[in-house]
Amino acid sequence: MKATDFEKDILIELFKRKHIDTKGLVESIEEIEVLDRDFTGVGFVTSFEKHPCLKVTDCEQIDKYLGLEAYLNEERIIVPLIFYIEHGYIETIEGYSCEHPWPEKIEFYEFSSF
Repeated sequence: MKATDFEKDILIELFKRKHIDTKGLVESIEEIEVLDRDFTGVGFVTSFEKHPCLKVTDCEQIDKYLGLEAYLNEERIIVPLIFYIEHGYIETIEGYSCEHPWPEKIEFYEFSSF
């Protein structure tokens, strides 16, 4: 299974916000395999196969990073985005709506930092 455009854009935006060179990610983004994608009714959880372009740090610890959010559709549904990082690689992205059900279709989105 491949990453959606929304998931790809989330990854690119994270790299930009963390001042990580996006060249390797952009060149390899179509190769990223999704291991699992779960829609929860108020959000999603997407897990990726380990890929060199998803490396964000040399730190070997398991960590999570929260500092990016998306605004979805005309309603501007606020979606905090959590990145789970294991051994330096993005392993999972979780996004959830705090006040609204997850939209049936994402028509457009924009990103912001906390």
